[in-house]
Amino acid sequence: GCVTTKTSIIQVNECADRHLRLYEFQAFKLYPTPNDGRFSIRLNSDLYNTLGVRIYNSLGQQVHAEQFSGLTYGSVVSLDIAGVPRGVYQVFVYSADLDKVDSKGVSIIVNQ
Repeated sequence: GCVTTKTSIIQVNECADRHLRLYEFQAFKLYPTPNDGRFSIRLNSDLYNTLGVRIYNSLGQQVHAEQFSGLTYGSVVSLDIAGVPRGVYQVFVYSADLDKVDSKGVSIIVNQ
């Protein structure tokens, strides 16, 4: 019989745009805002597989906390705080997947 050998060269390019820390611009996207208390967060980083979310009202009181795991680049998680009064809320997204805790806060408007 015949024997054939084939060699393929595969080039792997490092994608630095995916190695965003949470505090960097565009590491995640929160949408829509304003909203009715239901919104999503899209992870635009491959550095984290777990995220925590804490939401505070304008008085600094925590109104919601949630943990997400098994995340990859492009993962979308949904949150529902539809029972809160209309107003401006601070959403803190954090993770301890790396050597230290990374976090970032953003404001959302809930106008039900």
